[in-house]
Amino acid sequence: MKTMKKALTLLLIATMVLALSVSAFAAGETTSVTISSANSETGSVYKGYMIMTAVPDNAASPTKYTYTVNPTYKSAVVSALSLTGTASDLDIYTKIAALDADGIEAFADTMYNSLKTLTADATLNEGTAASLAYGYWLIYESTAGTLTDGSDGTYTKVLLDTYAQSPAVTVTTKESVPTVEKKVDSADATSVEVGSTLTFTLTATLPTNIAKYADNGYKLVFTDTMSAGLTFGSISSVTVNGTAAQSTNSAAANYYTSVTTPSGTDTVLTVTFNNILGALDSAAIAALAGKDVVVTYTATVNDSAVVGSAGNSNEVTITYSNDPYTTGTGDSVPDEVDVYTYQLDVSKVDGSNAALTGADFTLYITTDSGATWTEVTAYNSSITKTGDTTGSAFSWTKLPAGSYKLVETTVPAGYTKADDVEFTITPVFTGNALSSITTSNTDVADDGDGTVSTTIQNISGTALPSTGGIGTTIFYIVGGILIIGAVVVLITRRRMGEEK
Repeated sequence: MKTMKKALTLLLIATMVLALSVSAFAAGETTSVTISSANSETGSVYKGYMIMTAVPDNAASPTKYTYTVNPTYKSAVVSALSLTGTASDLDIYTKIAALDADGIEAFADTMYNSLKTLTADATLNEGTAASLAYGYWLIYESTAGTLTDGSDGTYTKVLLDTYAQSPAVTVTTKESVPTVEKKVDSADATSVEVGSTLTFTLTATLPTNIAKYADNGYKLVFTDTMSAGLTFGSISSVTVNGTAAQSTNSAAANYYTSVTTPSGTDTVLTVTFNNILGALDSAAIAALAGKDVVVTYTATVNDSAVVGSAGNSNEVTITYSNDPYTTGTGDSVPDEVDVYTYQLDVSKVDGSNAALTGADFTLYITTDSGATWTEVTAYNSSITKTGDTTGSAFSWTKLPAGSYKLVETTVPAGYTKADDVEFTITPVFTGNALSSITTSNTDVADDGDGTVSTTIQNISGTALPSTGGIGTTIFYIVGGILIIGAVVVLITRRRMGEEK
């Protein structure tokens, strides 16, 4: 918003002093005023009160204007300036002119508190031009707008000399809204397995104009909602601008918090700063402008974790003071992180790609680049396998990201054993969303829903002989007979040749 000091400067430029006339530099008796929010708020509504009026010397063709205090608000003005009811317009001007920036700010605050319940002289809508008569106006935000992300906006006020700004002016308010961000293991999304302990970080950045909240205090509440697939562990730390926050409701503490932790089926964590400014002096409060409030806690993945691209969402919102002049609050939109587990589907077919029963598979995982392989249910007992030799479909659920090997451990009778299949589950995230999975093996496909799949084909063929079968004896016997026959034929031919 325009600073009060700037507004006073404009007021002086307009030479408000009673009986001092100035030459008009713009035609007409109104200025087109547009209020615009630096936060890109929409829907804000402003009320305007003309504290001082600019009176033309000639209504038909004005050449000079004289400023006088609006009689409707004179009692409020003299009270705000600690003057008596007999104070003249010159007395009022002289007192205002002597105020420093803090004094002007205090004057505006007092006038706001005195006038806010009265019927306004004008109503302005965010982004829409309104014609305001020449004069000195107090304009305050009666309805806070909504930010582009859906968060609640904040309230502000401005002092404006419309004569000095004629014929048109756009006032850009300088509001500041806190932001909130949530991370899981320093990321927006991650892969997990049941039993994993995760670290969640909630970061709220305080508004840059937090000093304006010194009188009424600044409230900040984190509301964190975990999914059913997480079990709350403990709060690791709570800091304000890098300093550990007090953990007791002590009015003397610089910062104080109250905490409600999840228990049972409840998955909501709240961390409340009723007044984060506490007993800080003005310099310390100013030092908090734009600084971070950070809550860190742990949680463990449990058996209720969802498998696939739906993920296990976890979100945080903040409730924050949004009106420096009252104790009003607004709410942010949620910031979300997600954690994921995965699934493998296997289909068993014959050489004609028809479903084939009689097979069974074992899935292994390695955590040391293939030096050792561990059967997945032994690696993590929460991993579930479905399917056996009676069917042709197999699944493993609640798999973490990693490197795997699928081995056919039971081969259907009359078929050759399929080759082992090695692959990876490597997720690709966009923000907190699972975009795809890479598998490092073209025979293992990403199904697009957090599941990878493969088809294992068995080819029929003659089994090699084994212990207990006919072995090689029959082949020796047949070979011996053939050799003896050949010898007999050879001897017979030689005898026939000698007789001739």
